[in-house]
Amino acid sequence: MNVVLEHIEYEADNIATFRFRPEKPVSYTAGQFAEWTIKHLSPDNRGVKRWFTISSSPTDTMVSFTTKFAKTKSSSFKKALKKLKPGDEIMMSEPM
Repeated sequence: MNVVLEHIEYEADNIATFRFRPEKPVSYTAGQFAEWTIKHLSPDNRGVKRWFTISSSPTDTMVSFTTKFAKTKSSSFKKALKKLKPGDEIMMSEPM
C-alpha cells in the first residue's frame, strides 16, 4: 500500500522516526514489522526494500518506524530515506 510521509522526528543526531499517513487504515499489533520500499536511483546490492518494526501505537492513525543512521557510511536505501520530504510517497507491505 502507498503511504505518505507526514513528518520526521529526530530522536537523536543519528536516530529518526518517520511518520506516514497510509492510504487505508492499517491493522497491526505491537511488535509487528513491515517491508518498506523506496524506489531510488542506483540502489546498492541490498536493493530498494527494507524491513522495519512499526514503532507507532496500533491505535494511532499514522504508522511509523524508527531507525538509526550510521555515522560514516549509509546504504543507498538509508540515503534515499534521509532525502524524503513531507508529502513524498513510498510503499509499505501489510504488517507481519
